[in-house]
Amino acid sequence: MESLNPKVIGHIQLSDAPKKHKCICDECGWEVPDGWGDTRVKIEIYDSKYATKPSEIRMICEWCADEQYVDHSSSSIFG
Repeated sequence: MESLNPKVIGHIQLSDAPKKHKCICDECGWEVPDGWGDTRVKIEIYDSKYATKPSEIRMICEWCADEQYVDHSSSSIFG
């Protein structure tokens, strides 16, 4: 039986530099964990239904998005 001698063909060098951007919720101010990327929800606010560009863009955490945009009433099929 031949022994297994794995060969290293490459490696990833992770940066030790501090992050330049923090993922902070625009609603509650909580710093969202960003180990797997920015997990905030992008909310685009339009002045009217005919507007082609949003008047405001907000990045909010999943908790704030759930509280503001999910129907928690007893009549909801998701509740």
